[in-house]
Amino acid sequence: MAGRYSNPIANYYDENGEPLAGGKLEFFESGTSTPQDTFSDDALTVANPNPVIADSAGRFGDIFLTGADYKVVLKKADDSVIWTADPVRSPTPKSTVVLDVSTTTQLSSADDGKFVAADATGGAFIGTLPAAADAGDGYEITVQKIDSSTNVVTVDASGAETINGQSDLKLTDQYASATFRCDGSTWYAYAITPTIDNRLLPPNFLEGFLSENSSVDPDHDITFNPGNARNDADSGNIILSSAITKRLDAAFAEGNNQGGIDTGSVAPDSRYYMFTIAKSDGTADCLFSTSSTIPTLPSGFTTKRLLGYIRTDAVANIVPDLLVEEPRDNERAEFRRRTTAASYPLAVSNEDIIGATPEDDAEFVFYYSNMSASNNGRHELQFGDVADFTTGMTYQGSTVDESGVTVDDWAVNGAISLGTVLAANDLNGIVIFKQIPNADAEILFGAGNRAWAISVMAQADGASTDRIYGNGFMATTKTIIDRARVSVTAGNLDGGERGFMGLR
Repeated sequence: MAGRYSNPIANYYDENGEPLAGGKLEFFESGTSTPQDTFSDDALTVANPNPVIADSAGRFGDIFLTGADYKVVLKKADDSVIWTADPVRSPTPKSTVVLDVSTTTQLSSADDGKFVAADATGGAFIGTLPAAADAGDGYEITVQKIDSSTNVVTVDASGAETINGQSDLKLTDQYASATFRCDGSTWYAYAITPTIDNRLLPPNFLEGFLSENSSVDPDHDITFNPGNARNDADSGNIILSSAITKRLDAAFAEGNNQGGIDTGSVAPDSRYYMFTIAKSDGTADCLFSTSSTIPTLPSGFTTKRLLGYIRTDAVANIVPDLLVEEPRDNERAEFRRRTTAASYPLAVSNEDIIGATPEDDAEFVFYYSNMSASNNGRHELQFGDVADFTTGMTYQGSTVDESGVTVDDWAVNGAISLGTVLAANDLNGIVIFKQIPNADAEILFGAGNRAWAISVMAQADGASTDRIYGNGFMATTKTIIDRARVSVTAGNLDGGERGFMGLR
């Protein structure tokens, strides 16, 4: 709907009060001598001649203006100028029409003032605003998603234009709406119904995306649950609306059950960082990379956010149940290690827990329950890397029983004592590790050392005198510690559960 230039029954007169028969109205771009069209119809489809000629009564026909500013010159039939007005602009009345749309739609300058009822029941779709220059200053339109489906209605700016600085605005919930206004060069949105997709998430926000080994191929696949995050450039949100499974053993391909590695092939004994990534249109996916800061983004994807990391074992399989995750919003922990406690009998003298170790952890806990051995003996805990558990590792401290008798001297035995039990008993307890600042660790243990203060609390079933306590330190010159070993000094491990929980 366009605005009229003047009242259609107005009469124009000359200086003598005579009707301005054959008078001329010439229309130019404001401030110039460049002619600019007017139109004889409300839809702005039929251009008037320029100039527009008055009838014998000094009346001009229908004149509708665009949203642009005009210079208007009134002349007599002999082309002598009566007056010039600049600028003249259309009052542009607003439409009261409701426009029903359910598929991809190109909105036009004629839709100014309309209310768009967007029904995405049949599938997500995009409504594209007209180019800002065509819409003109003051153009306004409201879009509301009216259906209850999970399909998204996206309102997109034309070409490279933006809405509130973004390429588009998404309406995800039933009756979510926004009003879009143009100033002739830029689009703005206001009165926006807040949803997770269109509100600006706080910097560093991370919610959801909790991951787990896929049930189909746990050795190579990770399933990422839905989540919401602010990208690491703080320039937009990343919204993963449904769970997606990605393969570590295949090159990245967009979508569910597709490859997920950014470059190269999966390698053994390696760490792979997990990212959520997004395109400018909001499409989200997940990616694996050996880089924690600069993964190679697939074509079309422009933003990212670190979610955590996984590890592979000696044969390049994903270490089961080891998922180190970045802090979720409103959680105290800077990351969580999620690991399913393993159960045995194993009938072995020791067991290595690959990956479930303090690789970067400032604080972590090793827990054990119902651990037992086939003979009377002591349970011990050591840390190491792919090379060994001894070189570069130092333990100082001891555990004592409730009566104060020393059970084990860590410095002598080269391992943290978890407690001594009879073959008929079980052992339960925790070991708490708190990292010592690196500068202090180097003063205490020498240059290049990292160190943790350690507390052991354990209870063997039976008499209360079977409580065991310990304090000490663990220091290492190893750059990476990525595995632990649980062992017994006599017989074999034959029962129990154990696992790690960590903070960074």
